[in-house]
Amino acid sequence: MAQTPHTPFVTDLDGTLLAPDGQLSAWTRTTLTDVLQRDCPLTYATARSRHK
Repeated sequence: MAQTPHTPFVTDLDGTLLAPDGQLSAWTRTTLTDVLQRDCPLTYATARSRHK
């Protein structure tokens, strides 16, 4: 029987994936590890501009 594909995990960067200091929190690291161990596709979305 074929496996059902996983729904992609998409996250925003600033204030969602990254803390105000630009780092990943321990909780976020644990969550991302869990997502990746489940073979879920992972990507990010951002409203950041390429130009400052």
